[in-house]
Amino acid sequence: MQYDEKVEKSTMNMLYYTQEVDAMAKRTLSKEARFERLFKVWEYLRKNNDSQHQTSQAKLREDEEIKEYIGGKQAFNRLIKDMANAMNTDEHGVYKREEEWKIYFNDLKKYYGDEAADDAID
Repeated sequence: MQYDEKVEKSTMNMLYYTQEVDAMAKRTLSKEARFERLFKVWEYLRKNNDSQHQTSQAKLREDEEIKEYIGGKQAFNRLIKDMANAMNTDEHGVYKREEEWKIYFNDLKKYYGDEAADDAID
């Protein structure tokens, strides 16, 4: 039997497609448009989260109102980082001072917070 690269690629593509279909089948909500997910998560955080009442990814996953829009860990991390970049930067993409941030989380502070910005200048 000869090695056929086209057959191997075709087989790999089928395996990848099967895994994607299996992952989609586990969803209880059809895949929402990214913008709608952004809006739903932002709306939820705006209503249910402040400096005295902080939340976590785990708490969001337990909440019936929002858990359908959270997605997987990597998808949620991308979503929340994109939201922070959009909401916490000026028109030039430079992070504002922390007191002006609309979305706040510890890793964001570590890399883009006031102290990180001051260290970068020094």
